[in-house]
Amino acid sequence: MTELTALLFEFGELSPGSHIHIVTDKFNLETNFPPDFRIQTPNTFYKITNSSNFLRKVEYDALPTISPQHIRASSILSMLVIFVLSNPPETLDQTLNPSTIQIKKLTHAVNSGRNLLVPSILLEKELFQGRRYFKSPFAIFWFTNWIPTDRFQFPRKSFFMRQLYVNEIQPIYTTVFIVQIQTKRKRISKSELVLVCNHCFSKNSVEFITAGHISNLVPRIIWISRIKKSTQVRLGFHEQLDKLINDLAPTLYVGVQHDQIFKPYISYGCQNKFKAKNIKFFDISEIVLCGGNVTIYHLMFNRLYRDVTHPDEATQPVIYEEDHLMLSIQAERLVSTWTLFFSNLVGQSYSLIGEVSKRLVVRIGLGSWFLICLIFTQGYIGVLLNYLCAPLPQISVTNFYDLATPVCNYQQNNPNSQSRKCPQNLWYNVSIYVEKAYRELNPETEFRLMSPPDNAIYIDYIDSIVSAVGLNKPAEYISEVRQLGMHLTNFAKALADFAVERHHGYTAARPRFDSFQSARETTSAWIQKLAPSPDTYDDILAYSLQHPYEREYLPAGWLSLLKNRAGFDEMLEQELVKCSRTAWVDNTPQLKQCFDYLLRHYYWINFFIGKRPILGRPTAFQVHNTGVSKLGRRMSAFLESGCYDYFKTNSSRSGTLSAKMKNYTISIMTKMRPPLRHEAMNLSKSISTVFIIFCGLLLSSIWVHMVSVIYFCRIEVMNTAHKVTKVCLSVVGCSYN
Repeated sequence: MTELTALLFEFGELSPGSHIHIVTDKFNLETNFPPDFRIQTPNTFYKITNSSNFLRKVEYDALPTISPQHIRASSILSMLVIFVLSNPPETLDQTLNPSTIQIKKLTHAVNSGRNLLVPSILLEKELFQGRRYFKSPFAIFWFTNWIPTDRFQFPRKSFFMRQLYVNEIQPIYTTVFIVQIQTKRKRISKSELVLVCNHCFSKNSVEFITAGHISNLVPRIIWISRIKKSTQVRLGFHEQLDKLINDLAPTLYVGVQHDQIFKPYISYGCQNKFKAKNIKFFDISEIVLCGGNVTIYHLMFNRLYRDVTHPDEATQPVIYEEDHLMLSIQAERLVSTWTLFFSNLVGQSYSLIGEVSKRLVVRIGLGSWFLICLIFTQGYIGVLLNYLCAPLPQISVTNFYDLATPVCNYQQNNPNSQSRKCPQNLWYNVSIYVEKAYRELNPETEFRLMSPPDNAIYIDYIDSIVSAVGLNKPAEYISEVRQLGMHLTNFAKALADFAVERHHGYTAARPRFDSFQSARETTSAWIQKLAPSPDTYDDILAYSLQHPYEREYLPAGWLSLLKNRAGFDEMLEQELVKCSRTAWVDNTPQLKQCFDYLLRHYYWINFFIGKRPILGRPTAFQVHNTGVSKLGRRMSAFLESGCYDYFKTNSSRSGTLSAKMKNYTISIMTKMRPPLRHEAMNLSKSISTVFIIFCGLLLSSIWVHMVSVIYFCRIEVMNTAHKVTKVCLSVVGCSYN
């Protein structure tokens, strides 16, 4: 076969560590390979065999592995994979598209190269391989007589997507070339060499770029003219392919899709160049691609904005999606259902802690169980308080029950309360809503809850009102906005989300029940259908924290600060350090960062975090990668390794919040006149200090003793040498006389 000979000749002398993996089947082995086919480079030859079971389902044999006595797996640094998988003529006559069997065969062939160095794992008779596989330079040359005419016909998932087990899909960066095989029926003067560009088209398809051709007269690959210079450089074959791809299909931009509610924006790899920053999401592109000349478009799902759109000539190499729990249930019920099950067990198991707290074995078991559940259920909400200044009866606040007056008595937790017993469906009770929602906050017994603004939809809604009627008139709409549930802060939004998730049909966390007062009898049956189950303790607590409306603290002039996040945070920080009855509430990761920041800079004030968070909202996410571009070997290996989400989550939690003091914190501290910095020495620090001093004295004594010993030895050696000199001189002197 001329095409295969030309490709092997193009490889030339491969660099040490290169390996050639050839995959074919019975038809191509008998048709396209000569009997005396030999390769000097270390290689593996794999022939796909298949059989049909009683269900008429095609099954392939186990994937190949390299025997240690033949080739050392650790010595393979790069791999060239050759697929000689053309369709029989009778198959091509039936259809222009590859059959399902052929697509499965291609997927099996790709996995045979990726998993060559590790044993394969077959799960439920499907070709789902293990997590470990070859991640170094990997190029595929597919010899076939089928050239797709439409880019949507190309079996993209077979080459660029790797399915792990059942529910997980990872991207694979692979350089893929299609080499056209000449058949006896159709003889042509030259065979095309087509580059399959996976990152050149944004709508789940590929682009076909002609990279060269193979002539029948000379068994050589003739690259196109503009690539010829770059391939003449003395580089390895993989480096030549990288240069070729960079010239033929350069990466112009990276498209990132989020599920968070935020304004789309454009970034350039570093945070200081953002036009508009999503205050909640820290993407991996801001860290890994920082400093690279790549434009990053941050977009929402299925929605494009006029000011942030994909350029037609651009490429889209990296796309990922994160779905919340409700969306994940619709997409992947198996993962999301178990996630919800684990998280609910964590939430309902809080009442068992007090009963079994004295049993060591049960505590260890519950602790391990909670740890497993916490892996699936992130997003708890905590509380930050100043316990020295705030007039709390307890030394520390263990839960939110101490921050609000319950609207009713939840029997299981507070049987001695004088308030009335909670109704079956508190969230839909009109009388309690009218009585509690519109009352004034008691500043002597209740806390105000503050949290940073993080609700782009409501902020834009209020901003549109400000733009329409002016800055002074929106004050008339504040009460109505709060009644409608237009919450601005993290905590208020979390309460709203909690209410909607717990009670289906609840369109807003604070609906307008004014119209229900005249039709209570007609709406009672409808309410009973919406909420047939009784409320839990978390429902009562969340409802109590939600009312009255003034519990959500908003600083003076907050309307003018909506577009100034730093100014909003400054007003909240000023209020918090006043040591009044206010509490900072936020998601647990962000709360810990804020707590660390306050402890670092307001060192004369003691802060603490509440021991028991509330509103443990389960969130499950999936990552669907529709393509990975040529972003370098390290970046590609990082994306393929499965560490993408772990790194992204840690980077979002471990920001630089406490590393550098903000300007408004400096201004607040200058007004407060902080005392000189000193730290009270507790028992552990005292023991550590004594131990360090003791070790220092001991080392000093050893050093002084060693110096004295060395000095003494030196004096002894000098005296001994002086005596020997005298003896020698006397002997010589005697001989001279």
